[in-house]
Amino acid sequence: MALVRDAAERLVYVLPLGAVVDDMGRVIDRINAHFGTDFDRFEHTPDAVAEVHAGRGYHAGPSEQRDQLKADTRADFDAQLQADPALRHTLEEANALHDALTRKREAEYR
Repeated sequence: MALVRDAAERLVYVLPLGAVVDDMGRVIDRINAHFGTDFDRFEHTPDAVAEVHAGRGYHAGPSEQRDQLKADTRADFDAQLQADPALRHTLEEANALHDALTRKREAEYR
């Protein structure tokens, strides 16, 4: 697990979802610093966020249709988890890796 985590920390930049939702501009700044890139900063204002959501459809922002899709997907996934021990094990490993990667970033992001 440590080897995978170490490689992942160099190759990807994982942040908690709240960080991305709350201030994408700050996320882009962090990505640029981490990878030496020069992506344009997104100014995370209500108007800019609304513009992004307007052009993306129901799946890009809060909506009743999206909430229903998420509930249906969750129910299907939960049923699969109950039926498949290997899937439960894979999910446990994925959650452990996610926790290891985000724990460090959450501390840095605050």
